[in-house]
Amino acid sequence: MSPRSMLKLLVVAGVLAGVVIGYRWALDHRPQWRPVLLAPIVWTWEIPAPDTAGMSPPVVEVLRRSRARLAGNRTSQAAWYDYGITLQAHALLEEAETVLRRAWTLRPDDPRPPHLLGVMAPALGHPVERTIDYFRAAARLDPRYPPVWIRLGNTYADHGRFDEAVAALRTAIALDPAYPIAHRQLGLALLESGDLPGSMLHLEFAAELVPEDYLVWNALARAYRQAGLDDRADEAASRTEGRIEVMSYRDSIHQDMWYRNRGPLRQLEVANFYIRNGYADAAIAALKLAEEGMPQSVEIQRGLARLYAHKGMDELARRHRARADALVGGADEADEAGT
Repeated sequence: MSPRSMLKLLVVAGVLAGVVIGYRWALDHRPQWRPVLLAPIVWTWEIPAPDTAGMSPPVVEVLRRSRARLAGNRTSQAAWYDYGITLQAHALLEEAETVLRRAWTLRPDDPRPPHLLGVMAPALGHPVERTIDYFRAAARLDPRYPPVWIRLGNTYADHGRFDEAVAALRTAIALDPAYPIAHRQLGLALLESGDLPGSMLHLEFAAELVPEDYLVWNALARAYRQAGLDDRADEAASRTEGRIEVMSYRDSIHQDMWYRNRGPLRQLEVANFYIRNGYADAAIAALKLAEEGMPQSVEIQRGLARLYAHKGMDELARRHRARADALVGGADEADEAGT
């Protein structure tokens, strides 16, 4: 090969290497470009079509529409994610896993796909380390989201790794000291690891936050019994009769109700959900979050007044009733001024 041909070959190789390096750099450092950069690959991805035999017509229609939206916009990470969560919501986990992994490929900075992949991993029979890796990735991408730390801690606890479980759950509590599930799960982990004083401290706080959660009282009964506090153990055990679990860490809906969907209108829906099911404390918490975004809402003030009155907290009930009346009066005055 002549020197000139060798030089041309080296130039071409250098240009190709630069293109590859630039492509990889853009993929790693410009996540917003990934859908465009990966478009040639994305078009080779098959969109899973689940077997819908035996499903009700409304469910089949929801799946069909979600898949059709994705088929019409294959390079949209949001479309892949939405189809993935639709599949997951209807227990089509294998298809959901495929779709969510592709959503994560398109946006590796999005913590939602690895979080949901971690939730599904045990049901898919994956090794525990894969579940942990998913949750760690989600926590790295969104370190201020307590539910992912709770799920990571629970995964450790389920496999006897209590030191790691306690560390993860303490992180969740540091992010939100009033998050009841975090205190309940930390109390359970401390109970299993033999720290009775620490366990009782967090379980008692969880019981104060959500007294309707029977799992807290069941764990407290165990802790009190081990501590030799039989009278308190009997009292705690009596409170588990007829109780149901208000919020379970295994239920992603309840996790996200408290954090991912914090808009005031969404919190009103959450509050109504708890009111319908008789959970006054959880309803108050949701309405207080809604109040932050809609402080002029008469509906929120009246709802808080009713709930506080139901709990016998008359001063707070009176305060919120007065706020509602003041808001109504202000609206009436504005109407009169307008006429």
